[in-house]
Amino acid sequence: MADTNQRPRGGMTLEAISFRQGVFPPWAEKFRDVSPTGWVSQIWRERQAALKIAQVRHEQNEMVRIAKVTGKQPVLAEPAVRQSVARNQQRELAQIHHRINAVAEQAAAARAKLKLIDQKNALIAAMGRQELRAMLRTMKPEERTAAMRKVTFRMAALEAEPELSGVPELLHSRLYEEELAAKFPAEVEGADEALNAAEIVRETLNTTRLAVEAELIASGTTVSELAEPAPTKEWA
Repeated sequence: MADTNQRPRGGMTLEAISFRQGVFPPWAEKFRDVSPTGWVSQIWRERQAALKIAQVRHEQNEMVRIAKVTGKQPVLAEPAVRQSVARNQQRELAQIHHRINAVAEQAAAARAKLKLIDQKNALIAAMGRQELRAMLRTMKPEERTAAMRKVTFRMAALEAEPELSGVPELLHSRLYEEELAAKFPAEVEGADEALNAAEIVRETLNTTRLAVEAELIASGTTVSELAEPAPTKEWA
């Protein structure tokens, strides 16, 4: 398997029949120098756990491929052993996915708490911004564009839904993100990097999951874990 820590993009052999290849998304260089206790570091550790599973599956599939090329018989464990290993890997991938989602939810929640304008500020100021939004709503598009260059009008518009000021939704969203990043640069960057890192690891998990499922099928079982049989009722 390619060095997924250093190279831009790594890959693996997914299964031992057609030797189909899977690809891992690159891990951004800017993610390397982060706090060891931060969101991105937590996600990175989960990525490493997923890559260990991928490495096992890749090495077995490559062993089979090389044996086939050289005309040798691959040495594989008994089907029951292979099934047990793959099933445990399947469960671990599901746990990793759950933990990744939990971290991403923390980052998204923290980002959502960031507000451009303190809603607890003076009522008179809030009423003033409401009047500015009413003014924007009645302006012609070119007048509204010019007014939005002024901080007072811009903050008034961005405080509420775009319909209340007449500002196009896409422009409203873009300006809001720009202002939020300017006011909370570290917080926005940290949350966005965590969400980006989580998506990278989800793709890594999906690729690894395909390899684990291929091993389950190749070893003679199903992808879905079979339920335990219901206990037999004993009749008196």
